[in-house]
Amino acid sequence: MTSLLGKVIDKCRECCTPQKNDVFEQYKFFQLTQAIGESIDSFAAALRLRVKDCGLGDQTESLISDRIVFGCVDTQVAVVGVSKDIWRHCGLQPQRWCLPSLVFDTSLYIIDGDALFQAMVRLPETFEALALYIFKSLPAAKTVHFVTDTYVESSIKQPERQRRGTSPTFLIGGEKTKLPRDFKSFLLNSDNKWQLTRFLLKEWQSVCYARHLFGRSVLFVCENECVCLQSEDSLTVTATPALELYSDQEEVDTCIVLHSLHAAARTTSSDQIVVSSPDTDVFILLLYYSRHIPNPLVFETGCGNNRRLLDVHHTAKYPFTPSQDATVLVHLCEKAKNTIPSPTS
Repeated sequence: MTSLLGKVIDKCRECCTPQKNDVFEQYKFFQLTQAIGESIDSFAAALRLRVKDCGLGDQTESLISDRIVFGCVDTQVAVVGVSKDIWRHCGLQPQRWCLPSLVFDTSLYIIDGDALFQAMVRLPETFEALALYIFKSLPAAKTVHFVTDTYVESSIKQPERQRRGTSPTFLIGGEKTKLPRDFKSFLLNSDNKWQLTRFLLKEWQSVCYARHLFGRSVLFVCENECVCLQSEDSLTVTATPALELYSDQEEVDTCIVLHSLHAAARTTSSDQIVVSSPDTDVFILLLYYSRHIPNPLVFETGCGNNRRLLDVHHTAKYPFTPSQDATVLVHLCEKAKNTIPSPTS
């Protein structure tokens, strides 16, 4: 009788215990951010507790490290400025790309938005959750430039994009629309990326982002326009056109240079400018234009343990030769052509 009762209890427990959903648990893990006033070790402990149910396997330690960096709101702990003592205190290996001199208070970030789209893993279920996930992936700096490609119908880049592959057009019907199963394939379609960019801009203007934008500025590039998103009261979001950043540049590469020069002209020379992109073209262009940027200029590239920070001014001390100047000029001309040239041009 006792053994029968035990079996019945075990069956009841088996039926009534909620089943764990790895995807949902991972979503909750990636949404976790440091609360105001919460210590870094308390935040790390919360991450370790939450990650137990995520089934991340060998990626657990690396993703905890990433989440500490991107989920931290403490201005003394920057994306690239987490000290080795903090990493060891959290039971993690110090990241090789840490530079203690970089802090959010004096840093302005320029982000390659298209590269951020491509780098995303463990995606949420809906576009509404994706918008929040992308926003929380931005550095917690006071000023962030989010730069994306412009898609021109008669673009000279169109044949190159077709060579990379294409995919059917996906209609983003609203915030509750579910993400396509193959998100990488989704991004191969220019119309899809245009829809995604427009959706993010609209979503980030909603009142639910007011508290995230309080005391911050996000300059969002969408097509030829640039909009500055801010919140002065943490209740509403204002979207102000940044007319001086309107551009007909199609490529992120040259657009990032424009934003770097704009940032340098409107900040003190001691304020740091950090450009985040995996594209070597961006680094080469920054080397050339660094002579016009007196601010400390850092190029952030790679991800995870392969993330690196390069001092642009230090590298640019080696002068460009005339032939290298010409190479950069040709590169700029190619980047500037956003329409197919006529036979007479």
